[in-house]
Amino acid sequence: MPVPVLAIEWSAHELSASALPLGEFAALSCSFLWALCSLAFASAARRAGPTGVNQLRIYVALLVLLALHAVSTGTLWPSDLSPRQNILLAVSGLCGLALGDLCLFHCMAAIGPRLGTLLMASSPAMAVSIGWFALDETLGLQALAGIAVVIVSVVAVLFDARGREGWRAAATARLGIWPVVLGLLGALGQALGLILARDAMLGSAEGELQLEPLSATVVRMTAGAVGGAVLGALSGRLAAPLRVLRDGRALRATLIGTLFGPVLGVWMSAVAVRHAETGIASTLMSLAPVVMIPLARIAYGARPGRLGVLGSLTAAAGAALLFLRG
Repeated sequence: MPVPVLAIEWSAHELSASALPLGEFAALSCSFLWALCSLAFASAARRAGPTGVNQLRIYVALLVLLALHAVSTGTLWPSDLSPRQNILLAVSGLCGLALGDLCLFHCMAAIGPRLGTLLMASSPAMAVSIGWFALDETLGLQALAGIAVVIVSVVAVLFDARGREGWRAAATARLGIWPVVLGLLGALGQALGLILARDAMLGSAEGELQLEPLSATVVRMTAGAVGGAVLGALSGRLAAPLRVLRDGRALRATLIGTLFGPVLGVWMSAVAVRHAETGIASTLMSLAPVVMIPLARIAYGARPGRLGVLGSLTAAAGAALLFLRG
């Protein structure tokens, strides 16, 4: 007999009766979760390589999510999905979890988790643009102002020179533009993944049922696992996860990052885009670089300057605009 679904899988009636902005709170929680997982994955990728870490964390996350789905719904695999929803979620998983995250992992291994996550600041603008064209999403002036304030604030943190200390500082200058290009491709994959997942969960086509975020996450993660295995085979690195398994510190970091990122983070991102506009959810999720400032200081001694502190404060103001919009 299935156990009652976890508290975040609220029914439509409970959501309508609640004044809490569930999507916005879920998106904000993603910022904390992804900051933690970025730090863990960057450390693991630096020791054991980004390809192996990317593959292993998806495989482990898929097993955990399948178990959670079985416990909460009584079935291992989501039912009542239309062919269109399956395709949308599969492509979403490939774009966001297989291709996008692989690009981001290579970026973070080269220039560090803090600068890597900062490049994800372009994802909200991409999500707003794609959502406008693909889903006819329109946002009010206050929401657009909040998005603009958050993006400018995160870019300000990016240009904080003092915050770049501590992660291969000497090597970073010689790496050229490729880590930046990969970071932007990772942001694009994130935006596309969120847009496609939202469209699938809303069940906008005739005869489709709306999906719970956990069910959508299981399908996305399955596609990401298959895509990661295919990419590993094509690159001749299908056995790359073995390198992670042989390195105790890399394995611990990967497992910690998997809990915070592919399990809880991806699940919360599905909750966010299910109950909030894609651009707003993506913007609040992009606050991970701001959260990363104290974490980077603790982990490897990166000290923010005045610009970083100012960017953090204005980012909080932008987030408040999104929460308090009419």
